[in-house]
Amino acid sequence: MSEREHHHHKMRYEEPPYFLVGLSILMIGWGLLSYVGLVGGSVWIAWGGAILLIISVSTFYTRRATARTVFGTLQSHEGEKIQLSKLADELDMSEKDLRSAMIDLRAEGRVKVGFDKNTGDVVIGEPKEIVKAPRAPGFCAYCSYPLPPGARFCPSCGSSVE
Repeated sequence: MSEREHHHHKMRYEEPPYFLVGLSILMIGWGLLSYVGLVGGSVWIAWGGAILLIISVSTFYTRRATARTVFGTLQSHEGEKIQLSKLADELDMSEKDLRSAMIDLRAEGRVKVGFDKNTGDVVIGEPKEIVKAPRAPGFCAYCSYPLPPGARFCPSCGSSVE
């Protein structure tokens, strides 16, 4: 393993740790109540909760920073069609994390991004020609989007349907 590989980490887009936030608040409360003698336990439980809260907040921050980076990169490719793998390499992140970030940004209304139904390429911005696909009998197993006839990739999330 080279030194660059050893010290380099891919950009990540992790799910928000809502469970850990709740658990940390519970632990902080329990620790404080034990400090005043209302429940059994130790004040150290509150310290553990505080550490969990810090970890959770840093995950939220990392996710937001990654979304900003993906957003900026998508803006720089406005109007282009590009392979998901090339875009993931450019951002140095996994295709799965990139796909999740793009879908979230699209759901927030911040970007217009889609996926070519035949190649799976990422289409950024307004498509050059708008063709309304007929409703297909099948649906994407990942996002439940109705699949056009003959599609090899979902036009909504880019997942392979074969």
